[in-house]
Amino acid sequence: MRDEGLLDEYERGDECFTDFVAEVIGDSFYEYDWIEQSTQRFDHKRGWTDLSMELSVPLVDLKDEFCPLIGWTAKVQTPNGYLTVER
Repeated sequence: MRDEGLLDEYERGDECFTDFVAEVIGDSFYEYDWIEQSTQRFDHKRGWTDLSMELSVPLVDLKDEFCPLIGWTAKVQTPNGYLTVER
């Protein structure tokens, strides 16, 4: 997002960076393919869609009480395998 200039309008010190990034993702994710989607259909009215994305974030931020990834599952690769964090 930073490389594409999408974060340039954020004014530092507003303390709402998470909200700003969420808005940028909501407005632009189709253009940049940040979120992969896979839809499984059984017929014309039954099925589901899985959404996934890969990002880098310090693990401590996923453990914090306030986490913007509510409802998501994070899989973190460690030397001993994958650690799954569900929010």
